[in-house]
Amino acid sequence: MIYRAFRFSLALAALAAALVALTSLAAAEAGFGSRPLQEGAQGEDVASVQRLLAEMGIYGGPVTGYFGPLTKEAVQRFQRSQGLPAYGYLGSLTAKALEAARPATYHVVAPGESLSVIAARYGTSANALARLNGLANPNLLAVGQKLLLRGKQASPPAAAAAAPAAAPAGAAPAPAAGGSPGEASRPDPLRVYTPKPPSSKADQPSKVLALTFDDGPDPVLTPRVLDLLQKYKAKATFFVVGQKAERNPGLVKRMVEEGHEVANHSYTHPDLTRLQPAGILAELQKASDAIQAATGKSPAWFRPPGGDFDDRLVEAANRSGLRLALWTNIGPQGIAPPLLARRTLSAAREGAILMLHDTETATIEALNEILPKLTAGYRLVTLSEMAGLR
Repeated sequence: MIYRAFRFSLALAALAAALVALTSLAAAEAGFGSRPLQEGAQGEDVASVQRLLAEMGIYGGPVTGYFGPLTKEAVQRFQRSQGLPAYGYLGSLTAKALEAARPATYHVVAPGESLSVIAARYGTSANALARLNGLANPNLLAVGQKLLLRGKQASPPAAAAAAPAAAPAGAAPAPAAGGSPGEASRPDPLRVYTPKPPSSKADQPSKVLALTFDDGPDPVLTPRVLDLLQKYKAKATFFVVGQKAERNPGLVKRMVEEGHEVANHSYTHPDLTRLQPAGILAELQKASDAIQAATGKSPAWFRPPGGDFDDRLVEAANRSGLRLALWTNIGPQGIAPPLLARRTLSAAREGAILMLHDTETATIEALNEILPKLTAGYRLVTLSEMAGLR
């Protein structure tokens, strides 16, 4: 009787130990706040995991921010590679293993690159790169400067509570080809057009670049810009603010009549990343309507104010039929004309997108130096012509 009781006590102790072990594992894998990431989760944390697994060559699907079957399979492959149970959901144990496997990644600044262009290339934001590298002035980069893109000590993703990356807040993700929502609904990356790095001479059939102007039209300065472009037989792309286009439709019409391209720079020039999806769409649509009313043509391109954008903004631009374009040079407002001219000319290369402001007096003075030098070595074309859209 005593022996049976002793055996029963041992069995209870073993069962308790097993329950403790299972509870510990569950608690460890409950990372990311109150729950693990699993099929159906969505948000920027899922997108971060997808990007990291893609860099490791484990995930080959689109970065949607939606945890679908492809993401689950990739997580399971990673877990097996690390000797973890391949249950396909992702909590703190797997997150720690992912962080341990994440290499420090750097980018070396090339001639003409701005922080916004570099950020767009790696799917992050200029502000995030500036914070990561402790840049006091994000506009001042040196050729050859080494920028940290990510490091081993990066914090694991936060809880999956963000809005879906590929759908407006409150909307369900669109079904994918295999019946899983959102797995293939990522905005077409080709619609985010960024300048290409210099290619070899053999790959350069002609030397073209795109000169672009932001924030206009200005009733006083924009006509002077147009006069200079006409003088040097140069074509440009004007990213106009919708409100200003409504107030100056004759100037916008003149741009098109003289062979330039008119593009969308929002309606009121806000920080679009701070708006809800409906507000973003309204800004884009109202600006496009103003351009259509003045020119009879819908714009093909969109440039976010300040160069700040996120997945929601890319999705809104795609839904509005717009390609998102950034720029190559460092073109801040409020600098002296000689410095503006030097910076612009130093960024000139085959396929570059140069950005200036047709709302600045300094631009007029700088153009008197920029245009004769650029047109001596390049053909200045519209963005659509350079991208081969027309």
